[in-house]
Amino acid sequence: MKNTKNMEKTYKELKKFYETISVTKLSESDKRRLKIMVELVKDLKIKKLLDVGCIPEMTETFVNTLKCEGVGINISKKVLRSARKTKKIKYVCADAQYLSLNEKFDLIVCGEILEHLPDVDDFIYRVKKLLNPNGYLLLTIPNLASLFNRISLLFGWQPRGLNPSRKILLNPFTKYDYNWGHVSMFTHYSIKKFLKENGFKILKIRGTYGGHEGEGKLRKFIRWFMSLKTSFAEQLIILAQLTIS
Repeated sequence: MKNTKNMEKTYKELKKFYETISVTKLSESDKRRLKIMVELVKDLKIKKLLDVGCIPEMTETFVNTLKCEGVGINISKKVLRSARKTKKIKYVCADAQYLSLNEKFDLIVCGEILEHLPDVDDFIYRVKKLLNPNGYLLLTIPNLASLFNRISLLFGWQPRGLNPSRKILLNPFTKYDYNWGHVSMFTHYSIKKFLKENGFKILKIRGTYGGHEGEGKLRKFIRWFMSLKTSFAEQLIILAQLTIS
């Protein structure tokens, strides 16, 4: 009973937190990431996809590109209210950590969601249960071992994407890290091992970079240059296929 009450309290706190930071429009970084994601899946034969932690505009892009049906899940009602009504997509307000649906999918998209979950082992187990045999997982995550973070650690600075305070920014070169609630970070090596150990075959992996609108050209160029080598990139985009259910 006590555990149930704690779970309910945590869920309410998460909903309140994510309602304040919910993303309803695509940033420059989101659009860059989406372009690569679409390139990785555009030739797949998909009848139904699930977009976990969805931004409706992205979900629509996947559905329209793949000419399939879709389900989008987000913990934020604010995000789901921004979605356009369409018969091809059903939206569900739910916590990704407790992912549970009574249907199967050919493709599950997890864009910038894994790093927000305290129990990634349970989550990937739930993902596998929702995938059809030989189904696909399209995953994007920040790279804890990006070149930027490796340099930051050499100077004793906090790595980008892992800011323990939500009030004080601890890396002198970043301006927006502390609001994003990252609790489970992976490196290029560790995410590949994590997926392989959970029965996924890595098909493709690409690197990209973050940044916000209004960022200087020099800083943007440095971010782009670092992303050319996948293991140094700020963000990783991975297409994997389930081989063991």
